[in-house]
Amino acid sequence: MIIGITFLIPKLERIAISLLIPHMITTFMPLILLPSIAWKSFLTPTLEGQYMIKNILIVALVVNIVSQAKFAKK
Repeated sequence: MIIGITFLIPKLERIAISLLIPHMITTFMPLILLPSIAWKSFLTPTLEGQYMIKNILIVALVVNIVSQAKFAKK
């Protein structure tokens, strides 16, 4: 929630990105480290796996925000 709020405030984008990176790393770890929790079978995620995969969309949005942000164009 804090990460989302900091993205809404224009001057705090760098802080939001620095908070998002460790969060995404820890969210993606079970996909690789605990595959029995994340996958039912080949390319069939469990409910927890779907939650982890959903974060790929969040990462894509952050990449878009960073590419369009003023601090990235310096």
